[in-house]
Order: sequence, then C-alpha cells, then structure tokens
Amino acid sequence: KVPEAALQKMGSFLNYRGPDNYGMWCEKNIGLVHRRLSIIDLSDKGNQPMQDTGKTIVIIFNGEIYNFPEIRKQLQKEGIVFDTDSDTEVIIYAYKIWGIEKTLEQIDGMFAFVLCDLQKQKVYLCRDRFGKKPLYYSFYNNSCYFSSDIRSIVPFLDNPQLDYDSVDYYFSEMSVPQPKTIWKNIQQVYKSSFICIDITTGLHAENEYWRL
Repeated sequence: KVPEAALQKMGSFLNYRGPDNYGMWCEKNIGLVHRRLSIIDLSDKGNQPMQDTGKTIVIIFNGEIYNFPEIRKQLQKEGIVFDTDSDTEVIIYAYKIWGIEKTLEQIDGMFAFVLCDLQKQKVYLCRDRFGKKPLYYSFYNNSCYFSSDIRSIVPFLDNPQLDYDSVDYYFSEMSVPQPKTIWKNIQQVYKSSFICIDITTGLHAENEYWRL
C-alpha cells in the first residue's frame, strides 16, 4: 500500500496553492492527495479526491472547465444525476459515459487531472490543449510519481540529476522545452496529451488527443 506519510510529504508542497481543503485517498497501490482552492461549488461536496457514486472512479483535478454547464446538461439527458455543482464531477461522469478520449475532446478549459478507473485498472494523467496547467511525472523504482508541483517528486528520487540540455536551453531561452524539465528523471505530460498507465502490469503509453 502507498504510505500515507509519502502522500502527506507530497501534499505539503501544495499548501500555498490550496488553502481551502486537504484530502487524501489510498487503495492498495494507488494514492492521491489534493489541496483545494475553492472556485466552483464552494461546499464540502466539491472537495477532492472525488469519487463517483459507485466508488469505481476517483479523480484529482486542477484547473477550470469553461463549458462544464453544457456538458452537464448533455450528461443529464443520459440519465446522470449529479451530487455537486462542480466541474470536477462533470469530468467523472463524462468519462463514464464517453471514455477518456471523447471526454478530452469535449471539455474546453485549462486543466491537469489524474483519473483512476478501478474496474479497468487504469490511471490517466491528462493535460489541457496548450499546457496551461502543469503536470509532472516520474517513473522510478517501479512506481509512478506525479504532481502539479515538481518539488513534490524530487525527494523520492534517490539521486536526482540535472538535465544539462535543459539547463543550457534555460540560459539561452529562459524556459525549458516541453516535455523536458530541469531534472533528468522527471518529465511533463505533454500538452494535448494523456498518459495511460495499467495498474496491474505497470505498462504505460502517451497519447495525443488534439492537434492545432
């Protein structure tokens, strides 16, 4: 099982960004932690990690979905009954009805989210079309660490090493080209893309869902 102390450590780097609520969820070899800044649906029902009513889907989400009221209406026509007024819950049920690719094609916003499907044993790391919201990850020591703040990941690498190509690029252009980061062992989920991880096998693949 994922140690709660590790999740607490990762979440501590997000305190400054999420002062309104702290949430943690663990099941076997998956663990999620979230710091919330309340913007849409200020009630406790909007707290994360958030699950569907059947407890088969769990999500942590950073950002805003601009067209979630329209998508919500479409899903209500499919018979979905919502428990919150949040855009987070809309992503959950859009995924349940449409799957990950159509959901990402339909939603318009700035976002980074991680969605776990416990029935299919899949985890999806998803990022918006232009990469406005950060999402970092590292496959290391038979684990996958991910966070919207790179500092949450670095302490779990035994020997983090600078990527000197990235350093060189930074001093030339004052930025690091995606999907690279300043660290060799940490990358960004590329804009307009999602990474699908099979929980049982550990196999993973990156997929592009949109192109200008």
